[in-house]
Amino acid sequence: MSETGQDWRERAECRDEDSEMFFPDGVTDAEEKTRRINGAKRLCLHCRVLEQCLDYALTTDQKDGIYAGKTYEERQLP
Repeated sequence: MSETGQDWRERAECRDEDSEMFFPDGVTDAEEKTRRINGAKRLCLHCRVLEQCLDYALTTDQKDGIYAGKTYEERQLP
């Protein structure tokens, strides 16, 4: 079955999670920021739509947030 539009989001592991975990850029406490990033990455490890999530982040040039278990900087690596 092919994914249309953003239907893949309904099958994402993060769909019921607090979005703050995936957008830690505004957090000033380094330990809390690291905790959120690591938590988001752990959740992404088992996601069924990892490929679609990464494609979305790259296609739409998402500069903030954790997508497909990667920070913006990690998504820019070859």
